[in-house]
Amino acid sequence: MPIPTFRLLLTEYVIKVGDITIKPLWVEAYYSDTNTGFVDEAVHGNECQKNRYGVLYFHHKTDDQRSGVDICLSCGNYYLSYLLKYTLVNGTFKSQAQLSSMIPHELRDDTKNVLVRDQNPTEVIVCTKRIGIASSTYKDADLAIARDINQRFVTESGEKKSLPQKTELLKAYIDAVYSLSLGGISGDSIWVRLLKPTSFTPVLALAGIIFFMFCKDNKKKDTGTVLLGFATLMFGMETMSSAVGGLADVPAFRQLFITFQNPVLGLLAGAVLTAIIQSSSASVGILQALAVTGQVSYGAAIPIIMGQNIGTCVTALLSSVGANKNAKRAAFVHLSFNVIGSVVLLTAYSIVRAILAPAILGEAATLPGIAVIHTAFNLLCVAILMPMAPLLEKLALRVIHDAPVPEHETELDERLLASPALALGQCREVAMKMADRAVQALRGSLLSVTDYTPALAEQVRADEEATDHYEDILGTYLMKLSSQTLTAADSENATELLKVIGDFERIADHAVNIVESAEELQSKGLTLSEAAQADLKVLDAAVAEILDRSADAFRRADAQAAAAVEPLEQVVDLLKEQLRTRHILRMREGKCSIEAGFVWADLLTDLERTSDHCSNIAGSVIDMSQHNLNIHETLRSGKLNNEEYDRRFREYARKYAVK
Repeated sequence: MPIPTFRLLLTEYVIKVGDITIKPLWVEAYYSDTNTGFVDEAVHGNECQKNRYGVLYFHHKTDDQRSGVDICLSCGNYYLSYLLKYTLVNGTFKSQAQLSSMIPHELRDDTKNVLVRDQNPTEVIVCTKRIGIASSTYKDADLAIARDINQRFVTESGEKKSLPQKTELLKAYIDAVYSLSLGGISGDSIWVRLLKPTSFTPVLALAGIIFFMFCKDNKKKDTGTVLLGFATLMFGMETMSSAVGGLADVPAFRQLFITFQNPVLGLLAGAVLTAIIQSSSASVGILQALAVTGQVSYGAAIPIIMGQNIGTCVTALLSSVGANKNAKRAAFVHLSFNVIGSVVLLTAYSIVRAILAPAILGEAATLPGIAVIHTAFNLLCVAILMPMAPLLEKLALRVIHDAPVPEHETELDERLLASPALALGQCREVAMKMADRAVQALRGSLLSVTDYTPALAEQVRADEEATDHYEDILGTYLMKLSSQTLTAADSENATELLKVIGDFERIADHAVNIVESAEELQSKGLTLSEAAQADLKVLDAAVAEILDRSADAFRRADAQAAAAVEPLEQVVDLLKEQLRTRHILRMREGKCSIEAGFVWADLLTDLERTSDHCSNIAGSVIDMSQHNLNIHETLRSGKLNNEEYDRRFREYARKYAVK
């Protein structure tokens, strides 16, 4: 009889004799085998107890208290049985003497297997003990059993004794005496029952609902989501285990896992199942649930687990459809890693299985055993293939080679919309590229006023078109993202990014305007006076600095660096008005033409408005750090009674003073 049946007997089986249903509540286990050197004097020694799995054995003494009924569990020439001390007979509590008298004599000769699956298991077993154990209390049962085994198997009359040769029977004895009471987390102790998933899962679910629905803090909401997910997982596993329990008695099911003993078939089965459900964790959970039936041996489980690691690659393969070549290569490396690792380890497993034939392969797999095998497999794959990383890279490059025509770059992957945090990170990277192009455009435009070339003007316009493109895709992507369930922090980040990309796009627009002013000077043969050029050089330097400071503050999300922008923006505003006045005076003195004056006014306006947008960018960075969406309030509060602001303002005013 497979060992898992011992573990399940008291919780998953009942005894059916005619119309009588017997549910064990308390048993005593007996095991004796002269071939192993273990002799239990309490065993009656009746030959009808040998090789009689699932058959009742009735015994009667003159003392009614010694009358009893045993369920025989021996599958060979040894004794293994349970005395039914206390039971539920058709739902009524009965002692061992009462049970013996309730079964008619005509039914006692029925030698068929009386063990059947319990349709409504209650798991009310109170204790499992053995005659002759010094302590019968539940808390000391494990210690007493261990002492009993040591006395009987190791020492006899004070002399050392060799361990039994028949290890399978020893395992059966230990399982029968010990695992029945403790291994299945059963017993009458409230603390033992609280350890069962069926006990704490509702508590986790309730806590998760409270955290998720009634707490405003994002961390507590996330905690609630985790608890709800874990409770759902545990409930699903418990339901699955209960649902498949009856499969243990289905011959076709047992034959199925005998078929999976073939390593290749087991690997294919695991791969197909995992590919269908697209989750190796879920498929491992299903395998663990099936293992509860006791029909899944380690020999069948190991290849299936290897196949599960191959099947899980289907998720990466599906995600790579429509992606760029690097994404396809990443999916291919994932697939090749698991396939190569599985082939290598399956080959090693098959060799060991054929040559050594370890006895453990025939044993029923346990839930912890499956988890350990799954973990060990992945660790071994890493150990084997880590040194082969360069070879995997070369293989991926050879299989997925570069296309003759450069592929279109996908700046924003819509598959990340389901993960707002990742999507926002992607948006920020694209926004940084946009900032770089805007800065490049403005610097090129400033240079074009004094050193104009068609190529320089073309580059500025290309940069401006790039910023338009970035604003379009970012705005569309962020609007799609807003339809997802966002945390308060993610919503703030999305809003601030929408503001910032608008400012960078306007900066690039002003860069084009400056280029157009430079082209007007070139086309009309106009020149600025030396004084005007000197003034413009000062303003250009101030605008270039404020642009660099605001862009850098955005890239690093540095609120402290952003605070240095607003004083400089005020200096630019004052400088604009001062330069406008100085130019009017020059025109009155005839040092500058009126036509050149119009171009000059346009230049001043574009440069001053550029500084305004830089101020908006810096204000958005400060808002992000303070979780405040009111940029005007942020800028205004930064000026009031702020000694640092006043100090910086005076410093910038001295630095960019016109002479």
